[in-house]
Amino acid sequence: MTVDATPRPHSAPARRRATWLRGRRSVEIFGGLAALAAGAVLYTRFSFNGLFWRDEAIYAYAGQQMTHGVPPYASVFDAKGPGSSMIAGAAAGLAHVVGVDDLHMIRLAFFACSLLAVVGVYLLALQLWRSVPGALVAAVVFASFKGYAWPAAAGPDGHAPAVTFAVIAMWLAAGRRWFWAAFAGSLALLVWQPMAVYPALVILAAPLCTPGARWRALAYAVAGFLTPLAATAAYFVSAGAFGKLVESAIVFPVTAFRGGNPPLGGQLPRIASVLYGAYGPLGALLIWGGLVLIVALTIATIARPGAGWWRAALREPLALVVLLSLLAEAAFALRDMVAYPRSFPLLAYAAIGWGGAVAVVARRLAGRETARLAVNATALALALALTVVSAQLFSADRHNNSRLVAERATACAMNRIIVPGTPLYALGDPVPLVLTHRRNPDRFIYLLSGVAHWKVEHTPGGFRAWTAQIADSRALVIVSRAWEANPLAGRMTRWLRAHYQHAHLGTWRIFFTPQAAARAAGHDITLT
Repeated sequence: MTVDATPRPHSAPARRRATWLRGRRSVEIFGGLAALAAGAVLYTRFSFNGLFWRDEAIYAYAGQQMTHGVPPYASVFDAKGPGSSMIAGAAAGLAHVVGVDDLHMIRLAFFACSLLAVVGVYLLALQLWRSVPGALVAAVVFASFKGYAWPAAAGPDGHAPAVTFAVIAMWLAAGRRWFWAAFAGSLALLVWQPMAVYPALVILAAPLCTPGARWRALAYAVAGFLTPLAATAAYFVSAGAFGKLVESAIVFPVTAFRGGNPPLGGQLPRIASVLYGAYGPLGALLIWGGLVLIVALTIATIARPGAGWWRAALREPLALVVLLSLLAEAAFALRDMVAYPRSFPLLAYAAIGWGGAVAVVARRLAGRETARLAVNATALALALALTVVSAQLFSADRHNNSRLVAERATACAMNRIIVPGTPLYALGDPVPLVLTHRRNPDRFIYLLSGVAHWKVEHTPGGFRAWTAQIADSRALVIVSRAWEANPLAGRMTRWLRAHYQHAHLGTWRIFFTPQAAARAAGHDITLT
C-alpha cells in the first residue's frame, strides 16, 4: 500500500489561513521595500558632496584616526558616546581596504543608517498598528523631515544612528524580543547618552510584559543591554583610553556641559522656532500633529473599559516603551533644545502617529470594505504626494549643494603651505584636519559647550600653558574657526595675532609663520 507523506492542511479553513498568511507577508515585504525606496529617493535629493560642517567633522576625524590605531576620545575630545565615531572608523577602514575616499565611505555608512531608520519606522508602525498602508505612511512621513534628511547624505551626523537604534529597539520590544531590544537600546546609548531611556524601559517592560517567565525575560534584557557596553569597554581598555572615555562621555556631560538654554518659559517658543526653521512649515505641522496623534492613540489603546485597565497597560509595550520613552524625550527636548538635532528622537513618534491614525480609521471601517479600501487608497495617494512634494523641496533646498569640492580645494592649498615634517594645528573645527588627512597635536579641537573652559581648567598652568603647548607643537600653520561664541576665543585670537601672521585661505582663518608664507608664495597660493 502506498502512503502519501505530503503534509496537507487539515481543513479548508486551514488552507485559507495559510494562503492568507503568505499573501499578507508578501504585502508587508512589498510595503517595506516601498518604504526603503521612498527613503532612498528623498535622501538622495541631497548631494554626497554637500558642505562639510564642523559637527560632522568630529566623527569623521575620529573615524580616520581609528584607522591609525588612535581610539575615540584620544583623538578628539567629544561629549557624546563613542558609537558614531566607531561607525565612522569602521567605514574609514573599509574605504582603505577597497581604495576609495574615506569621507565618502563614512557618509555612505551614515546614509545607510538613516535608510535603516526609515525601514525601522515602517516595522515599528506595522508591529503596533498591523496596517501596511499605515506603516508605509509612517515611513514616508519620517523620510520627509528635511532636518533629518539632508545630513543623511551630507553627514555624518552624530545623532542619526542613535535614532536608528532607538526605533529598532522599540520595534523589537513591541515584538517582545527582549535581548535584542535591549541590545539595540544599548547601541543607541553608546551613540548618544540621553538614549539611555530605551534600554532602561526595555529592562522595565521585559518582566512586566512576560508574566509567565519574568526572570528569564529580565535576564535576557539585562544581558542584551550589557553586551555592547562590555564589548566597548573592553576595546577602550585594550586601547589604553578607558579613562578618556569616562572623562569625555560621562564626567564632562554630567559636570561641565554648557548648553546655554533659556528657562522653561522661553524654551517653548524656542522649540517651536527651531522646528519651524529646521523642517519648514509642512514638517513642523507633521511633527506637532503626529505627536498629538500618537499620544491620543496610545491612551485610547491602553484605556480599556473596566477597573483593571491600568494593569493591562503595564503589560503593553506600547505604553511601557513607546509612550514612556516619548515623554522622556519630550522632557529632554524641553530642557536641552540647543539645536534642531535634539528633536531627532521625536520624529519617529510623530511619524507613527500619522500611520496609526490611518490604521485606526481603516480598522473602524472593517465592516465596510469599500470605505476601508478608500481610506487606505487615499492614505497611500497622500503618501505618494508627500514624497513628490518633499523631493521637489529637498532638491531646491540650500543644503543641496556641492560645496565640499571647494573645501577640498582649500585643503589642497593648505597641504602645499604646510612645511613638511610640521603639523597643522586646528582650534575649534576639525574640518581642515579631515580634508588634509592630518592629526592634530591636541585632542581638544571642538571648543564650544564648555570644552574650552574644561581644557583650561584641566591644564596645569591654565590658558598660558595652553598657548605654550601651541608654540611647542612646531605647527607653522594654525586654523582657528567655528568657536567664536566662546569668550576664550577672543583671548586666543589676540595671542595668535601677537605671535603669527594672519590671513584667510578660502573661508578658513589661518595664522602662520614666515616659512609658511614663503611656501604659499612659492606655490602661487593667495592669502587674503
